[in-house]
Amino acid sequence: MVDKNFLLQKIWGSWTGKIAGGTFGMPVEGKRREVITNMHPSLSGWSKHHRQVVNDDEQYELISLLALEALSDDDFANRLKAGTILEPNYLGSYWLKFLHPKNH
Repeated sequence: MVDKNFLLQKIWGSWTGKIAGGTFGMPVEGKRREVITNMHPSLSGWSKHHRQVVNDDEQYELISLLALEALSDDDFANRLKAGTILEPNYLGSYWLKFLHPKNH
């Protein structure tokens, strides 16, 4: 059996690394190497030039987790059997509830 504190440290570390990578990687996502190496200001750390935006790389996992946690065991089993655990209408309702600008 895995030690609970050890497991929590591993989960915390993986989420922290994922969020840091997503945050610092967002300005260069999809850009060619030549563009990245010539960026001004350079990407040497957080600066006033960075802007905070919603990062879908983390948001999808968190919204999906909220949607999964809301399902009863029976509902989850039925959806699993039908292959519709996170079908678009169900998951979309969570996107609208938690990410839609009018709700904040």
